[in-house]
Amino acid sequence: NDFHRGYEVTTKLSSPMIEYGNLRHSMAELMNKPLDDNLPAFLHKARNLVWLIGIGTIFKYAVRAYFYPFFLIFIIGLGGVWGKIKEDRRILYLTSVAVSALLLLYMHVLQTWMMFDRFLAIFIFPSFIFVGFGLEKIIHFFRSRFHLKESIALSILCLLILICALPKNLKPREADKLVFKRIGELIAEREGNSQVIAIAAPHSIRWISFYANVKYKGAPCPERNHDIENIIGKNYGEFVQNLKRRGIRYFLWEEKHWPKESTYLIKGGNVKDFIKLGTWTHPDTGNLILFRVM
Repeated sequence: NDFHRGYEVTTKLSSPMIEYGNLRHSMAELMNKPLDDNLPAFLHKARNLVWLIGIGTIFKYAVRAYFYPFFLIFIIGLGGVWGKIKEDRRILYLTSVAVSALLLLYMHVLQTWMMFDRFLAIFIFPSFIFVGFGLEKIIHFFRSRFHLKESIALSILCLLILICALPKNLKPREADKLVFKRIGELIAEREGNSQVIAIAAPHSIRWISFYANVKYKGAPCPERNHDIENIIGKNYGEFVQNLKRRGIRYFLWEEKHWPKESTYLIKGGNVKDFIKLGTWTHPDTGNLILFRVM
């Protein structure tokens, strides 16, 4: 049953309500603690509006996932939807799927308060028909208002969409992540790609491991050895032993994500155990130091 994650399906209806109640209870307890002047009053109002915050969260991510111009077209396409449903019952099916997806996402938010743009795919796909309706209305507006031919109206609409969408797509994405690519490529240059390179890192393990093994003829798991606290162990000797036992040849120290109580392991490391290969910095991680295990 665990393999098929059936327990998640059976608890998906009850868990959001339980977590919703727990959150309101926690906020009520927080109100009774000594806080700033306005915070208790804010918490008193906020604990009764948690459901509305969930709706706002869904709306925010839906707009961003659709992309603002297309979401506006989507809203335009919602007008007169009941008439279209009467004309074509297939639209009712897509509408039902889209509404069900929104309800599922809302329950997920109440349960976990985690949301990413990619989660909205289950809503966007069935609801994209409304974008088509919106485009039809805009073309009809251009033709009736400005007396344009259909081909000209379509060309203007396509041009407007390109003007809105191209700047976002041409803009470099996550250019700051290049530092992780450089670290991974440095490891690959030193080791080659004849075998999987084991790396330990707390936060950036996916990127580092991916670029270090990108030319390896296989598909190694990029999240191995991210349990840095278990690798560190209780003392310096156990840390070195765990690295060698797991076959880890490189580890990346991250200022913001390395356990603070274990920082001395790096600062007081024996040169016989590690070689410092380079230092970098990134806003999400702070200073980065790459070590080679001897």
